[in-house]
Amino acid sequence: MYKNREPRFYASIFYNEGVWPNTVTDKPVYINKYGTDGSNSSDYNRTGYLITKFVHPGSTLNPYNLNYERSWSNFRYAEILLNYVEAKIELGELDDEVLGYWNAVRNRGGVPDIETVYPDVKSDQNLARDLIHRERQVEFAFENIRWFDANRWKIATETNHGKTYGMNVNISSKNALRSEYYQRTAFETRVFLERQYLQPIPQTAIMKNPDLKQVVNTNKCLLYLQKYDNKLLIVSMIDNLLKGASGQAVHNMNLMFNLEETVGLRLKPSAF
Repeated sequence: MYKNREPRFYASIFYNEGVWPNTVTDKPVYINKYGTDGSNSSDYNRTGYLITKFVHPGSTLNPYNLNYERSWSNFRYAEILLNYVEAKIELGELDDEVLGYWNAVRNRGGVPDIETVYPDVKSDQNLARDLIHRERQVEFAFENIRWFDANRWKIATETNHGKTYGMNVNISSKNALRSEYYQRTAFETRVFLERQYLQPIPQTAIMKNPDLKQVVNTNKCLLYLQKYDNKLLIVSMIDNLLKGASGQAVHNMNLMFNLEETVGLRLKPSAF
């Protein structure tokens, strides 16, 4: 199942029955309810996958051996290159020079030139756009970039909404590993609605500029203050737009009663 993937897959993701990087033995790790990743309690991985991208070369599976630190890279040179490539694709200016920057990132990861795999990439803008989106997803996996990319591409309502799948880690017994584990299984349901593309303006900014209007569909809290002798009465009213726990409750109810998942979740705020 995990054979013949591109090198960045093995450098970033650890899968069931794989060997942990830099261990002294070739003993496989089992990521399931009864495996070496956990126990028959709730302390085990829910997806069937672990991250190895930032693993220190000297690390082990011993949870008490946490003596290594890695520096976090906020902005990699690869991001500069792929940002430039994406901009050139949108301008319709994907030439050999731009492909060279793109391939510099791919070659570093042990991947062939993009035009070798997709010969039409220079002449087909839609294909190039899809490929650079995919390239960024793979190259920047687990680097806190994908969420922002999905938002600016306006695909988050598809990629960040609905069921999220992994392997079936809740096998019935140790003996059922091969027969039950390798089944695509939903482990959670996520909600991302159209209105969530817009984020609220910080209240501190609005206080500095009272003429600044808040983003439509943003949570709003109205306050009323009244003084009675030496007491102060404060009344607050919040329009939370079904975000957070209340939205999750409505969403879960819809799933329980086999309703459309977004029923009641697209209401417009009453405060605007």
